[in-house]
Amino acid sequence: MSNPSSPALLSLSGIGKTYVEPVLSEVSLELRPGQILALTGENGAGKSTLSKIVCGLVQSTTGAMQLDGQPYQPRSRTEAEQLGIRMVMQELNLIPTLSIAENLFLNQLPQRFGWIDKPKLAALAQAQMAAVGLTDIDPWTPVGDLGVGHQQMVEIARNLIGS
Repeated sequence: MSNPSSPALLSLSGIGKTYVEPVLSEVSLELRPGQILALTGENGAGKSTLSKIVCGLVQSTTGAMQLDGQPYQPRSRTEAEQLGIRMVMQELNLIPTLSIAENLFLNQLPQRFGWIDKPKLAALAQAQMAAVGLTDIDPWTPVGDLGVGHQQMVEIARNLIGS
């Protein structure tokens, strides 16, 4: 549960983005530990642009951000992820022919004697899947066999690795 008196974990002040025309103007918000935030609005309202700014995919034109009380301006998605900021994109970034387990740990497959350690990968995947409620699905299921909702949960589980 969020405590309104606790300091903001993420703070945005006066965030704006202009391409040819302004697409965001004077966006300010604070996110506190334990708080869940939903960005809602019509198409073209700037939700994706704001999310991409927070995640280092796009640079803001105006405004400032702070993460844990420190100035925050990620220059890339990798830099944002190293600081614990991750985003599940509307366009999923999964490989449909690979299993859930392989998609979850694609960049850090456990190895033993130069081979993928499948028992360890399965155990790691099951633990990660359980963290998002995917307990009734075999980790060796190809992601392409899942519905969109389950694919989104796999993407969320992958983004929680290392958090």
